[in-house]
Amino acid sequence: MNSILVLGDTSQAHFYRALLSPCGYAVREAATATDAKTALRGGFPTVVLWILKDPREVLGMAKAIAGLDATDAVAPPLCVVALTHTREPAYLRAALECKGVRALLALDESGHPDARDLLVTVAQICAPRVIDAHDYLSKSQIERSMNLTSSVEKGEALDIVRRAAAEIGCNPYVISTVVTTAEEMISNAFHHGPVDDRGRHTYSSLPRSVPITLPHERRVTLTFAADDKRLCVSVLDRFGSLRVASLAARLASCLHPSGAQIAGDEGGAGIGMLMALRDMHGLAFNVLPGQATQVVALARRSRSFREFRIHPKSFGFFCGAEHGNHLGV
Repeated sequence: MNSILVLGDTSQAHFYRALLSPCGYAVREAATATDAKTALRGGFPTVVLWILKDPREVLGMAKAIAGLDATDAVAPPLCVVALTHTREPAYLRAALECKGVRALLALDESGHPDARDLLVTVAQICAPRVIDAHDYLSKSQIERSMNLTSSVEKGEALDIVRRAAAEIGCNPYVISTVVTTAEEMISNAFHHGPVDDRGRHTYSSLPRSVPITLPHERRVTLTFAADDKRLCVSVLDRFGSLRVASLAARLASCLHPSGAQIAGDEGGAGIGMLMALRDMHGLAFNVLPGQATQVVALARRSRSFREFRIHPKSFGFFCGAEHGNHLGV
């Protein structure tokens, strides 16, 4: 059985127990890092849910996690989900740089993360798989999908997203933001996904104006779905070549006050993913090496530009084993 340690505000532990226990997770709690060390001696958890009521606490997470990791040198490194409410670049950068942090989830006014976000995040850490857009949504109002074997088809795919978002009444700013993000995701799938038999990235150095064609078994799949609260865009390639650790490091460096630039080097995704992190409310990078890379972007169906821009951020980085976890994609 996978175990979950809720660390921090234990007054919220009942929320996590009620949500996770019916799914087969054993939930424990610890109010402080000292309490957590005691709990860890009874067995390392699969996931630590670290509640940070003050987002400034993110800045001290690296040292705290290192201390917890040292509790038992034989145990695997901790997989931490930071739970807080922030969109400040400094705090996002600290979480991206922090060894052990696999995800950051936004807390709402009641101090809880979105239940679906939490369930998907914990499940992906325990057993990565291709995420269904419906996992993030309640009853979907709309869903559209398209398989692409040529980068030339990107315009058609973006029209699908644009029309679907307009059909459910999204405001123009939200539509524009979601379409721009989908464009970057598709471009990255074609330019940074494909590798040859030796693992070398085939098209990463090509200008984006150069058409790229893939065989059907290596097709790129776009999915757009929405419920009454938010939109979900998923782009899946069938190579599984994205290196999530290096991507997280590049995103963190670009959030530095000095404004360091991201290079779209082999195995990565360039400035477009920084734009997606800046513009969207949630991003998940899901990789099963040699099989598939999936990027999922989430946005709230906000009524105004201001409401859209002030929503806190979430992100997750999930990577499966080199062999195993058949995806069926």
